[in-house]
Amino acid sequence: MDTDPAASIARLRDRLAAAQDDRERAMLAVLERRVTAEIVGDLEALGAAVTPDFVLRSHPAGGLTGEGRDAFVAGFAAGLARAYRMLWMDWDHLAVDAVTGTIAADGLMRMVLRGPAAAAMYPDSVDDPSSDYLASTPMAIYVTFRDGLIAREVTYADNSATVVTRHTGTGTGTGTGTGTNVNVK
Repeated sequence: MDTDPAASIARLRDRLAAAQDDRERAMLAVLERRVTAEIVGDLEALGAAVTPDFVLRSHPAGGLTGEGRDAFVAGFAAGLARAYRMLWMDWDHLAVDAVTGTIAADGLMRMVLRGPAAAAMYPDSVDDPSSDYLASTPMAIYVTFRDGLIAREVTYADNSATVVTRHTGTGTGTGTGTGTNVNVK
């Protein structure tokens, strides 16, 4: 796996190019726009990829972690403002079921965290709070589509297996929701 978010998008685009039918292609295109929006901090594009009643459930934290497009976008914006500069999925497996409108995937969720946030979340792994850190967590994701948009996302993370290192790679995003220096075009 690669710690470069542009490489992750390239793998997703390769899967999109290999899509077998129009519905599969459409689902992957929406997912690609959503993931790209998360990487570059484009809040408008992020909201455009999900239904107005979008639901996000995150485990092991459990329970509802976001309900509705506006709450989802606001939560992402708050995360950009206080904790992470960017996040992306480093895909290992990606399966699309166009009949049920579901995508299942696994890999590593990568987050570039600001030093203070990394120190609060992973105190044993942070030795310089003025630096950025890369947190890599094994994760499985299930995404359900409705009316051409993402309606529901359920994530399962193995937080006990998170690896945190000082971030020295690409993707030192601004965390302002206005974009980063990562070229995913």
